[in-house]
Amino acid sequence: MLNKIHFLKKESFYLFFISIILTIILFNQINIIYYLVFFLLIDLIGYIPGRIWNLLKGDNDTAKIFYKLYNLCHNFATITIISLIWLYFVKNDYSFIALYTHLFLDRGLLGNFPKEEKDTFKTPTINLVD
Repeated sequence: MLNKIHFLKKESFYLFFISIILTIILFNQINIIYYLVFFLLIDLIGYIPGRIWNLLKGDNDTAKIFYKLYNLCHNFATITIISLIWLYFVKNDYSFIALYTHLFLDRGLLGNFPKEEKDTFKTPTINLVD
């Protein structure tokens, strides 16, 4: 029987490498500063605030807004909209690839998928055992 979560994690892992290859191929059309900002932005908005809250208040007292922020920022629809807006206004710059690289890294290597309110911010949302 197909383990769907394992399949999604493996697929994300492969897509992570494809996004790295795209970054290398398009390197001359990528502003490295924007690339780094895009790569870090997802966690600066969607992960770090919730993690800080966890450290200060305890793992069992995370406000619901942090789950919403995490899931909004770690969402293919959100990063696709950001990518399209970027492509429309900033021609010939592919720095937005960092958004996909980040998301595929999170899902493929770290096992971080959308968080439920029962999840904490310090552990992967799935723990796969082969």
